[in-house]
Amino acid sequence: MQRTQAFLADKEDVIKLNHNKCKLITFTEMAENGFKMLGTMVGPKKAREGFLKAKVENEARKIARLKDLPHQHALLLLRFCVQQNLRHLQRSLKSDDLKDYWEKMDQELWNEVQRMRTRQTEGSEAENMLGKKLSHLPARFGGLGLLSFTDIAPLAYKAAVAQSDKHLANIFNLDTSDNTPTPTQRELCASLWDLQQTTILEGLNDPQRKRLIENASKIGKRWLDVIPYFQPLRLSNQEVATGLHDRTLVGSSIAICTFCGSDSPLGHDELCRSRNSWAQQRHDSINRIIHHGLQSIQGAVVSLEPRTLEGQRRNDLRVRGRCGLHATDYDLKVYCLNDRDARSTTSAKPASTPLANHVLNRCLSWLDKISQNTTKKAPATHSGQFKAVVMSTGGLVSRETADEIRRWRKEMSPAVFERMMRKISLELVRARARTFAM
Repeated sequence: MQRTQAFLADKEDVIKLNHNKCKLITFTEMAENGFKMLGTMVGPKKAREGFLKAKVENEARKIARLKDLPHQHALLLLRFCVQQNLRHLQRSLKSDDLKDYWEKMDQELWNEVQRMRTRQTEGSEAENMLGKKLSHLPARFGGLGLLSFTDIAPLAYKAAVAQSDKHLANIFNLDTSDNTPTPTQRELCASLWDLQQTTILEGLNDPQRKRLIENASKIGKRWLDVIPYFQPLRLSNQEVATGLHDRTLVGSSIAICTFCGSDSPLGHDELCRSRNSWAQQRHDSINRIIHHGLQSIQGAVVSLEPRTLEGQRRNDLRVRGRCGLHATDYDLKVYCLNDRDARSTTSAKPASTPLANHVLNRCLSWLDKISQNTTKKAPATHSGQFKAVVMSTGGLVSRETADEIRRWRKEMSPAVFERMMRKISLELVRARARTFAM
């Protein structure tokens, strides 16, 4: 301590030592009793175990209190607050001999997802295992983004140790003959998630594969991040439960549809012809959302359901005026990927193509075909071009529509564009909830 004080004596204008926060401890004491520092614990297993156990129990108490909140608020807190509180320990705490506590944390998160999902019957062991695996995938891979502590901990610690060794070698001018680039935690985890997604896809049937790819789409996953500042951005508990059913790939708890008497697997709710169809309301709601977004473009004049030159036929939207989208007519189409005319994703794939890309390409090729047919049959107008806006009921859009959305993004302000995309995602969740039988 005296040597430290002497070293800093002439540097008080740069750094000043706070004696009340200083403590002198030997390496022997640290090795025997442990030492808490910088938000983590170093030392023997007993000290680290007690430290991690207290942290996990504290987070478990927080999770238990989420039951008093609406499901949308609880899910946001679970994804962006509670699960993040212990992430730093995976890099700074040696926990390869404390795996049980990470497994307990994973189970606490999954139990809360099951509570919010409000499934009416107890799922099979296979369903629960699949749901838990999906909850551990990031949202961009079709999961819930509740990353597995058990899977991430060894990778995070490995990356942290490698980076520390590299920096210490530079500080102390150590001669290291190995010049291999140090893999980051992001790179290690990305490889893990790619492998997990492929493994999951291999065990899924055609409707489940399509639903997973929809969930990974930009629109399909956006509702998970929406903060309900005001009423149009809010989801009811039932709507959140429906969204969680979708993202864990489980259908209705009722094995036999009470409307048509057929089996009720995943996706049957949208295709059952004996139920009231909400397709038109979903279409009109999304059309109004896009109309409102396009109206915000400076110089744009947007018309709803404009007339064409072919009798009573109308398009959904028309943009005129001095803007980048001048003289464009749009027709919105929303289709279910489980439609009987849709392309199967279980067909043979090229050996060099990853399974996720193969499934995505099969879905997109069908949506592209719909887009081409819609454009071919488009009614004649006085002037301008025609664009088909084609998306699935889960938010996957055709390639042409994706290009058009990028054009919209350039014309709109970032806030308006984000609000439009969030509202579309929320509307798709609400539409599924209207027909979904828990």
